[in-house]
Amino acid sequence: MRPTVSTVVVLLICCFSVACGHISPKETGTQESPGLYVLQSSGVACGKDQLPDNQKFAIENISTALESLLARSGDTRTIILYVHGRAAGKEEEPDKSLKDVLPCLEHECPARVLMFFWPGAAKGGPLGFPEDQARQAGPGLGQALTGLKKYKAENSAKLQERKFVLLTHSMGSIVLEEYLGSYKAGDLPPGLFDTVVISSSASASKDHADWLKKTDFSSHTYVTVNDNDPIDGWAGFKELQTRLGKKLDTLISGNVTLAPNALYVDFSKTGVDHRYFIASGQKGNPYVKDFFRAVLSGDPFKFDGYGGVDKVEQRDGTKIYYIK
Repeated sequence: MRPTVSTVVVLLICCFSVACGHISPKETGTQESPGLYVLQSSGVACGKDQLPDNQKFAIENISTALESLLARSGDTRTIILYVHGRAAGKEEEPDKSLKDVLPCLEHECPARVLMFFWPGAAKGGPLGFPEDQARQAGPGLGQALTGLKKYKAENSAKLQERKFVLLTHSMGSIVLEEYLGSYKAGDLPPGLFDTVVISSSASASKDHADWLKKTDFSSHTYVTVNDNDPIDGWAGFKELQTRLGKKLDTLISGNVTLAPNALYVDFSKTGVDHRYFIASGQKGNPYVKDFFRAVLSGDPFKFDGYGGVDKVEQRDGTKIYYIK
């Protein structure tokens, strides 16, 4: 039987849509589920084109994932839980971070990295802002944090010398924000993380204190800010709201309220752009390197007397440190 004209038209439309990116497996419900990724060996070269050996774990198996990290060779005291951001380029998540982020963090800190993966980070392509997908992953992150709480309680003896860090990058902060929206004080223990680092946050700057002040599971929370961040600048323009990683004020309302439990670190004068928590984005600035080397190792940064601080601003019961 010969195809009808209408059948041919439908087929052409479908083919055109797939070719142009309007329909893709990432957007049809067949995408990967949220999960946890680890590298399977130590000493993986940073930024190589080849995808390193890795393993995915279901979120409920976080204890097994952590055991695999601790069993790897090499001497390191720090474990980083990394929540990735948007993936809009030639590489999608989890491959993007498995190649370009995890090996670099493990080498530079040094540390072992457990990545929380959320699906849909590439939705919309280069012009996308997959906020819905990030928020849908909030409960999954909460499940991972609860699992970490249980694991640390059951293995306190062998973890005494370990440092734990929570690092969110770009839209990864929206995943955390969504989880904290329903968070109750004390749901997680005060020392779950030695440091929490909100890097280049794509969350809205306005009202961010409402969720950030709930991070009672660490004594040291840091928010990085960069007025020259092109990605957060574009996101703010597209979403019509200034992003936290770019500015601590808005055009209409002026200064936004800060979270008193966090310290804010402004890198606008350093020449960095968006992903500057690893060396490849730090433009050789030693002050940027010093800060991230400390906080991503689980140590509070000692600002007092530090030569890399240009000025300090006190506001809303906390401080903004401007880096040279």
